[in-house]
Amino acid sequence: MALIASSIVFSSSHIFLFSVLILFILYTLRSSLSDQLSVSAYPSSIASHYPSEQTLRSRSLTEEQCRVAFPGLLKEVDDAVARGPFVQDKFDPENPLGPLRGRIRDGKLYITFAKRENDMSKDAVRYRFAVLNQLYRAIITSPTPLPATTFSLTVSDTPRSGSWSFARPAISPTSSSEPPQNHWPMPHFSHWTWPNPLVGPYDAVLARIAGIESTTPWGEKIDKAVWRGTLWFSPIGNKDLRKNLVNVAKGKEWADIEAGKAEVKNVTTGVVVEEGNEIGIEEFCRYKYIIYTDGVTYSGRLAFHQACASVLITPPPTYLQPTTHLLRPLYSPTLPSSPPHPEWPPHPATDANIIFVKPDWSDLESTILWLRDNPDVAEGIARRGREEVVRGGWWGEAAEACYWRGLVRGWSEVAAGWEGEDGVEGVRWEEWSVRGVGNGGGRRGG
Repeated sequence: MALIASSIVFSSSHIFLFSVLILFILYTLRSSLSDQLSVSAYPSSIASHYPSEQTLRSRSLTEEQCRVAFPGLLKEVDDAVARGPFVQDKFDPENPLGPLRGRIRDGKLYITFAKRENDMSKDAVRYRFAVLNQLYRAIITSPTPLPATTFSLTVSDTPRSGSWSFARPAISPTSSSEPPQNHWPMPHFSHWTWPNPLVGPYDAVLARIAGIESTTPWGEKIDKAVWRGTLWFSPIGNKDLRKNLVNVAKGKEWADIEAGKAEVKNVTTGVVVEEGNEIGIEEFCRYKYIIYTDGVTYSGRLAFHQACASVLITPPPTYLQPTTHLLRPLYSPTLPSSPPHPEWPPHPATDANIIFVKPDWSDLESTILWLRDNPDVAEGIARRGREEVVRGGWWGEAAEACYWRGLVRGWSEVAAGWEGEDGVEGVRWEEWSVRGVGNGGGRRGG
């Protein structure tokens, strides 16, 4: 009996030690898996990867922290770096759409060449000022020094090769006779502010949208497709894009689609004498379906519409902004599955966050009716679109700063300046921004 009892005690001890060992192994594996997930490649759906609120509000993330928090954010930069060395776009004093030239050195921003304000449109002056403020903010909040570099920047809707621009063509030139393109998309000026009473700063719009979304569940949204805009402001390759949209939707019960019309007030009394139909950018979120259209090239509305828990519907974009590649389209001709496409990989309805229709809008009505008949699919697309932009932090404070600094780092690796510029010191941004380029009286440094 003593031997049996001893044997039992001995076995129990081993069982206890074995249990502890198993728990330790499981804990180690769990920690290892967690670490792997935190740095893994970005999944097709980013619902499993939401940064903390503290991370989303930080403008001082390191490059490594940026890439972990926002996998895929710097794809446009990484692709541009992979194209290799190039010569930057030159400043041309005779071209009103030419680029601004600047320099970053020792954590400071300098303006070396720029158009005078009186040579530019009022909007272009505002957009340039907003973009340079963003860049300056990203520089001074960087936790580590940014590399010294010169840069070219243009705020024209039409991007310039060898320069930072708001967008790039979705399809690169295929003919050997066409010059190679080297576009570097930069953040939109609205991340500082969009100087329009219907819009404003991006983060302020997000707050207004959050108020609407928190009080307007999917079932209570207006069961129509909505759009407002200027008819002539269409892409060069599809000049009737917006006009055709209005024509297709005219008289349809599922559509609230009209050319934008501002209200007219009496100059003296302020009384409205002619009603308009414009709506604030956040008011689009009250509808179940939002139509997005390219402008002459891109349209800055995209990021705002993506923040709505509404189904975003558009022809395949012809110009790409820094995060347009994150769109996962469901194509209307074969709902609910997606066919192959030269620029956009296919996605099932359960993973899609946007719907692509034909450029002539001929399938728009059938798409809306199909979504009405499949409300669960529609609500899923709408929910994913908003969650990924808002909870995922795309174009929040942290992501914007991360992208700007990633753009500067990538650019500095492959961009060469041009002859005669090395000796140009430029004017510090602090001085240039206060005195105004229009008051500087010269082309160089303001």
